[in-house]
Amino acid sequence: MKSFRFTLQAVLTLRQRQERFALEAHASALLARHQAMSRVKAVELELSAAWSELRRRQDAGCSASEMKQVSEFSQTLSRRRDEATAALASAERGVNVSLKNLLEARRQREIVDACHDKQKLAHQREQSRQENRLLDDLAGRRFTPLLAG
Repeated sequence: MKSFRFTLQAVLTLRQRQERFALEAHASALLARHQAMSRVKAVELELSAAWSELRRRQDAGCSASEMKQVSEFSQTLSRRRDEATAALASAERGVNVSLKNLLEARRQREIVDACHDKQKLAHQREQSRQENRLLDDLAGRRFTPLLAG
């Protein structure tokens, strides 16, 4: 009996490779988003600490130059937070794009998988038909002399 040979094996291999690359790209995008979130949280914590320090110094009665210095530092941290937030938004967009690409690659591979399953089923049916014909022929040959006699 003939073994199964998928006629679109090269296409299936290509689709699997594309899906794997899309999955790796998505994992990288998720990692970038996670790192961006960590940066935002770190800057927010630093900003919160700076504001607390500013309030503490105000309550303790500090000079105007110290107040200005802490205030400028807080503004610098606010800009860093805004930059980190923008980077996070960009990372989110990257995750959305990579997820879309991953889902499309998976859909393309599943289409070829369905063709594979159809061809495999057709091959199995044909093998079963050939086996039945062979068994019928063998049974017919075995009983033909008995019927003739």
